[in-house]
Parts: sequence; C-alpha cells; structure tokens
Amino acid sequence: MRTFLFGLVACTYTFPNPKPPDANESRTDSDSTESDAPTDSDTGSTSTAPTRCDLLETEPNNSVEDIQTLPTEIWACGDFLAPADADFFEFVTPDDGWMEVTVAAADRGSAADVQVNLYDASTSVYMSDGYLTSDPNIVFPVSAGDVFGAIFAEHTLLYGETYFWYSRVSQVKPPVEWTRGEVENNDAIEVAEPFIDGDVVMASMGAAGDFDWYAYTPPDLATAVTYQIKSASYGAPTDLTLLRYDAEGDQVGVTYSGSIPYDPDPYYVERYTEADPAEPRFIQIKDASGRGSRFAWYLLEITASYD
Repeated sequence: MRTFLFGLVACTYTFPNPKPPDANESRTDSDSTESDAPTDSDTGSTSTAPTRCDLLETEPNNSVEDIQTLPTEIWACGDFLAPADADFFEFVTPDDGWMEVTVAAADRGSAADVQVNLYDASTSVYMSDGYLTSDPNIVFPVSAGDVFGAIFAEHTLLYGETYFWYSRVSQVKPPVEWTRGEVENNDAIEVAEPFIDGDVVMASMGAAGDFDWYAYTPPDLATAVTYQIKSASYGAPTDLTLLRYDAEGDQVGVTYSGSIPYDPDPYYVERYTEADPAEPRFIQIKDASGRGSRFAWYLLEITASYD
C-alpha cells in the first residue's frame, strides 16, 4: 500500500533536455513512436500526421491498480478530460545518480496547471508549480533499481481538450557539488554538527518536522561570512529557511530567500567590524511548512571572507 501526501512546494531547475513534440502537431491517439505510414523510401513522404509523443497515456490509469509503466528518457503525454482526472505512472531508476522529472504543459500552450505527486514506498512529495514557471520539475538523488510512482493531475481540477501535459523522466548530472554529507543526528542545538570553513555539505529534510543544526566559528580576522543554501532553484522540492543563533542560543537572524528576485534559496552575508567582531554561530535549517521527504535535499555552504 502506498500513502500519498499532498501539499504545495514550489521549485524547479532546468537541465538541458530534448524538448517535447510541438503541441501544435496532430494529437493522435497512438502510444507508439512508430508509424504504419509508408516511409520516404516508398513514396517520398508519409501519409499520416506525426505521432504526438513517445508514450501516450492509456486509460484507465487513474489508480495504483491501473498504474502505467513509464520508461526513462522518453516523452510521455496525456490529457485531463474529466473532473479530478489523475494519471498514474511508475518508473525504475537504471543507475545510481540523479533523476529529473520534468513537466511541459503551460510552456507548450496547455491550459493545464499540472501538479505532480512523486512517491516511493515510504515517502512522497507534491509540487504544483516551478521556479519561474508554472510547470513543475523535480531533481533528486537515486540508487539503481529504485521504484517511484508519479501522479499527474490538474491542480485546479479543471479539464478539457486544451488541458494536456508532457513529461519526461531522465538521468541527469548532479546539479551541485559538495565536499561531504550531513552527519546525523543533528536535529537539536545540543547536538549541532560542527561546520568547518570550506565545508560544502549535502543534506536533506528527510521527514516532516525535520530540523538540521550546525555549529560554526568564523576564522580569526574574518570580516564577513556568507551563508548560502542551494536547493529549490536547483530542482529540490523544498521551501527552506535559514536561522542564525548566537553562542547562548538566542536567535539573531532569519533568512527566507536569495539575493536576487524570485530566488527561493536563502542567502545571507553577515558582516563584522572591530566594534562588532565575528562570533560563533548556531545555524538551523528547516522547511518553512514543516514538510520533508527523501526528495528534499539541500546544499549548505558557509564561506568566510577578509575584505
């Protein structure tokens, strides 16, 4: 039995990917990339319109019992033609690494506001729009042989002939680079994980209500420290907050977003002077809505500078 968890997460990161078939091409009801039309060698042209996508959904596929297999590295497509229509797919990761579930709907002229519920046997995440687009993408680390489900639905429950979607599941390169992984258990200030200057830590909000704590002491003579999270804008389904505390455990600052407009990943520069020198800090990372899952990864980087 699988449990579906629904909630709103906004994020995306766009990797180079072949684009889906043009939405203006003939929308035929074929689930094959092959055509029975004569080839160019027979007649010099084909006698039928091009197929709509590599794999068209096959109804019924609106339940776990009728789930449809989704191969990786191809474009699948479907339609929302009834109220609360949902299209269930399942895919298997071929190798260790990273995967991307990308959706192309509004960007291809569809009226649909597509939501994706991505899940495995133990956890799930829901996403209904993306970073600088209304089409969601999810990028996440995997192991070979992992089995995932993906449910595509119309977020506002609308439907009709103009409510169509495309999606592709692909292996991608890691979107970020890191020097080490998170060390559990670091869920309270009393067990804060030591953070050394130069560390770039890969971590995750592995469960609902997860908090990650880090302890950092700026180097002598540092004039500024930059705190940066890379997550939602790189494809993670997160909405993270970075909180800073002094050595006594009193909160001294909180950061919700980045240094440029619409950037959802926290970024903050703390500056020091002779009158206000650098001090040890405790750093808390948490999801703004308290959600967490195996898909909710983030990168934390803390860098001292000496201006």
